[in-house]
Amino acid sequence: MTLDLATPADMAEHGRLHVQAWQETYPGVVPQLVLDRLDPAERAVLWHGVLARGGRIRLARLGDVLVGFGASGVQREPELMPYPGEFYSLYLLRRAQGHGFGRALMATMAADLLDQGFGSAHLWMLNGNHPAAGFYAALGGRIVHTRGFTEGDWHGTDTAYAWVDITRLLPAPPGLLQLPLPGMPL
Repeated sequence: MTLDLATPADMAEHGRLHVQAWQETYPGVVPQLVLDRLDPAERAVLWHGVLARGGRIRLARLGDVLVGFGASGVQREPELMPYPGEFYSLYLLRRAQGHGFGRALMATMAADLLDQGFGSAHLWMLNGNHPAAGFYAALGGRIVHTRGFTEGDWHGTDTAYAWVDITRLLPAPPGLLQLPLPGMPL
């Protein structure tokens, strides 16, 4: 697997993957009509905007096949100011899940955020995505905020997970074990 930084030339392919990942991840969580209307070209424009604002997008490939992505940058939500970095998204196609790619993407995005000067970060997760909730909790994320939203006729809820110290998402140096110590913040 490779985790390459995306460029504007990658956005059409990225837009297609984003739509496919949503259609695999959210049946029963997001109304089917919303999933059916997702447009790869619109998603590509959205991600072009993320790159233009200085966000970083990592594309996960198995050989030449794009199987996932993660995006990160400066946080966009005033209510989450204590966490200046944000993991904008993390998606893997179903066939790439459960093989450590998600952890590798989180570690790489954490390194990207640290490189930009952000030591803590959060992400928003769509409620009902139970596998993702378990994944973020297993990585030490703690719930810090919940909000409702409306998109057309769809009403949903997001939950924010946060990490006070994103260095905990980096891989442990060989021979060392990373364990949270009692009483230490996540």
